[in-house]
Amino acid sequence: MTRPLCRFLVVCLFALSLTNDRPATAATRVELVLNELRAERSVPWPITTGVPFAQGSLTDAAQCRLVDDQGGEQPLQTKVAATWDAAKTSIRWLTIDFIAQPGRKYALEFGRDVQRASFPAAITVDAAGTTLRAGPLQAVFAATGPAALQSVQIDLNGNGAFDADEQIATGGREGDHVYLQPNKSRFESTRDGAERTIQVETLGPVRACVRVDGWYTGPNGERIIAYRTRYHFFAGLPLVKLIDEFKILGSTRDVQFADIALPLELNLSGDARSVTAGVGDDANAAQTVSLRTPDDSVSLIQETYRHYGNLECRASLRQEQSGEAKELQGGERAQPWMQVADGRAAVTGSLRRFWQQFPKEWSATGKSLTLHLWSPHVAPLDFGEAGLRDFFGPQGEKYLLGWKA
Repeated sequence: MTRPLCRFLVVCLFALSLTNDRPATAATRVELVLNELRAERSVPWPITTGVPFAQGSLTDAAQCRLVDDQGGEQPLQTKVAATWDAAKTSIRWLTIDFIAQPGRKYALEFGRDVQRASFPAAITVDAAGTTLRAGPLQAVFAATGPAALQSVQIDLNGNGAFDADEQIATGGREGDHVYLQPNKSRFESTRDGAERTIQVETLGPVRACVRVDGWYTGPNGERIIAYRTRYHFFAGLPLVKLIDEFKILGSTRDVQFADIALPLELNLSGDARSVTAGVGDDANAAQTVSLRTPDDSVSLIQETYRHYGNLECRASLRQEQSGEAKELQGGERAQPWMQVADGRAAVTGSLRRFWQQFPKEWSATGKSLTLHLWSPHVAPLDFGEAGLRDFFGPQGEKYLLGWKA
């Protein structure tokens, strides 16, 4: 982490005092409270949050800075989310991004005499807007081909370069956005053609965002669902945050979805491949399963969770090996993450509130990791009357569908 250039700050403040006749004002300090999920966190983590301001207290987002509990200024990215007036002269809400180092505390300082320091660019994008580098991670996007996400590389040996054997993942070979109908008709992003668009939406000192737009296209060119996926990258971190939109733009009459998937192909070259996942509230209950062949698979499924008065909760961890399937764990709530590793590298996927967004599923083999936005292990998603009644369940039928004034 770059340390503050104290001499530079002193010179700047001195210069301001010579060129500005108004008296200097003390900076206002807002302590930022980090609600740690794990008290023993040992890795840096990106933070995005909002800070409110009283009317007239902040007129320029550049007049605020981030400092840690050691007094050092740290990289900060800001975006005005709301203002008090139509002329946008007074900031009401400010969205901030920063990287929280383990064990550190942070505060936001603001005022008319506050100047934010400049830091070396930690995230870069090439002229074409398709290759992004964020410290130890490089991602390449493609406007053509089966998947928009062409490759993800990690500088495993720390030599500052991305070697051919450091490609860890690619988008799915048969599309990185796929859904299946009960009759096995496959709709996928491989048929995007020239209509796939890629654009760098945000590029700052802490976070960058690449937006990809395309279609789930059927075997005969049918299109009723579009996708919009935002890939977020963070300074110095081997991390990608993905926000996906499943945009229904056509009629879903008589259409069912047996599986909605975001597949990722893995390039793990080691022999000792394994998958780690678990069911239950205790993170230590996660189980590691060895994969004997590339086709062995492990699935973590949240089939249902209490909703509309229905109390049933059902989750399971399943393994399929040499054609034989068995349940390894069962319970009410699946943990939200799954990791595939080979001793040289590990790829971990996590979905916030995984169990509450049922039916969800993580599935993995030695060569892939897939998030199923609708699990293929439950009844198909059906927006018709029968499908809605099935989803509401017996209690929903009683208290919602059967309710009378």
